[in-house]
Amino acid sequence: MEETIDSVIRSIHNEFATTVVDHRLTFIELAKISELDSNSIRDMFNSLDDLYTVLFEEVMFKKIIRDCSTIEDLINHFFDFVSTNKSFCLNLYYQTLQTLRYETVIELMNNLLLRYLNGCTAIVRVNLITMYIGVLQEWFQEELTSECEGIRKRVLDYHRKTFE
Repeated sequence: MEETIDSVIRSIHNEFATTVVDHRLTFIELAKISELDSNSIRDMFNSLDDLYTVLFEEVMFKKIIRDCSTIEDLINHFFDFVSTNKSFCLNLYYQTLQTLRYETVIELMNNLLLRYLNGCTAIVRVNLITMYIGVLQEWFQEELTSECEGIRKRVLDYHRKTFE
């Protein structure tokens, strides 16, 4: 079963990395991409959101947090990943946009800040998370056309300024 899940994730990752998907995919379309029966995919994932969560965690998140020792490492790895995987990131963003649960994003960011910023107060974390979400949402909505380095600098500058 694990091997099949990996196969589905690899297939969808490859599709998202090479093709612009202009509509929300269905289980039937994902089955064609992964060359599996749609019922098999439904058995593995309760919903498309569950599938996209696994895709995010396995393809993106694990690569971003690898070898990070500071929050600045994490920010830099995120921007490096997005800039070299624009098609994949935009496709994942648009596939999850309608059902995006901000509570999940906020919880993930809060946990990362707790992990990398010892002693950071809740108010500071809320301010950072609000800024991160705003900047990233704006960047993704303009389809990552703004200069990556400019966005990265904006985030890092705000982050550094917060702790001066």
